[in-house]
Amino acid sequence: MKTSAKAILAILPFAAAGILPMAKVCAAAENAFEYHAGTSASSVTCTGATSVQLERQSLRFDVEAFPIPAEGSAQKNRARVTAEYEFYNPTEQDEEMAMLFPCGTLPAYAEGDFDCEITLDGAPVVASPRHSLDSGLAEGTYNVDQGAARLSADMRTDDFFSPFMPVTKYVIRTEAGEGEARDLKLSFALNPKKSRILAPDCHGGYIANGFSVVTFRAVEAPVVVYVVGESSAPTILSTLSAQKARTDTFSSDAVSVGYEAHQTVFAAFLESKRPANVNFIDWYNACLDFYNDAARDSGVYYNAVPGEGDLLLWYEYSVLVPAQERVTNVVSAPLYPEVKADTVTSCYYQFLLSPAQKWGVHKGLEITINTPFTVSSSSLDFERTENGYHFSRDSLPVGELTFTLADGEPPAIVQPTRGPVFSTMFGKTLLILTCVTALAVGATVAVVVCIRRLGRRNNDKPKQ
Repeated sequence: MKTSAKAILAILPFAAAGILPMAKVCAAAENAFEYHAGTSASSVTCTGATSVQLERQSLRFDVEAFPIPAEGSAQKNRARVTAEYEFYNPTEQDEEMAMLFPCGTLPAYAEGDFDCEITLDGAPVVASPRHSLDSGLAEGTYNVDQGAARLSADMRTDDFFSPFMPVTKYVIRTEAGEGEARDLKLSFALNPKKSRILAPDCHGGYIANGFSVVTFRAVEAPVVVYVVGESSAPTILSTLSAQKARTDTFSSDAVSVGYEAHQTVFAAFLESKRPANVNFIDWYNACLDFYNDAARDSGVYYNAVPGEGDLLLWYEYSVLVPAQERVTNVVSAPLYPEVKADTVTSCYYQFLLSPAQKWGVHKGLEITINTPFTVSSSSLDFERTENGYHFSRDSLPVGELTFTLADGEPPAIVQPTRGPVFSTMFGKTLLILTCVTALAVGATVAVVVCIRRLGRRNNDKPKQ
């Protein structure tokens, strides 16, 4: 059973008035960096069963330049992928497919928003942005069908969380000296089956003596903790100057500690944290997945809500394929590879081909890479062309497409230089075993020889 969102959305502006929104996470890089994750590109997919066939798929990668991180500025994207899908409806009835295109998560080094274009037979398609919790697209381990199942037209139900359950916000202040950082330890007498603790910026959470304990390190500003469900006031176990040695029990160097409480409901709490570009239903469902994926026995969560970098952007649209006719759907999107250094000399790209297996029939795949760079490695065997690289096949390959572009010719494969065999660990082990075996064999031979000689001497003695 799903919860109707209309009544909930109507009361949110009033219920959320008592909680301040959390500042949005800035996507732009503030300083030069050594590494930023990118995001994988992917084929489109459709929801539900379909009789439509995907006769041909062509991919064109245009990589003009690598993203070069610069101090204090985000980077304008100069790489795109354009995917063209030719669909055929073999039936005698028109069929409309509900399509989903997973764009990914905008990396920190990117500038602006995802600049995606979707057309059907050359005409622009109206697509709706959707969001779900990201679960591996950046790492290339994403299952598009499972991710699509997390998108819902209404608010999902949950075994614990519900829209109108109470949320109590505790603001804890320590009256320490100005500029003095202190450690803080809070204890809650809560039942994890009936309560959850959201403790952003906490150092840790665990169960001790039957209580849920939350710790904070080097606290200067007030600490905020949210209790979802049944609530009880926190017990301040102790505080400790951050300059002193820390122990599990926290020494009794306590200062005056006070707190204030504010109450709202769960739906209003989430609304107060919602990013402006995410609709409430998608945000609510993404938060449910976030809490359930990060569930702990202590009932303590280290973040109040998922960050914007945890959300995966989708575009939802429909494609009508007339009976026994063909249509061409084209999707174009920016490419965001991972960045490993301030000066980028190579980039790794991934495109998920497996979602295209949804249509079953696949008669041809063509891939073109237009780039001045060199393909140093790839999951498929590309042929060099005047403008880059090309690959074609009459069927969809098994697995995903991956390739690495390098600035310059690929380096020759150099085998590591090896010294004498006994200079390696294996050689040293072999030498020791050989010596031990030789000693054992020598000792055995010596014993046998001695026994034989002793036997001969006994035989040579005159019998009496």
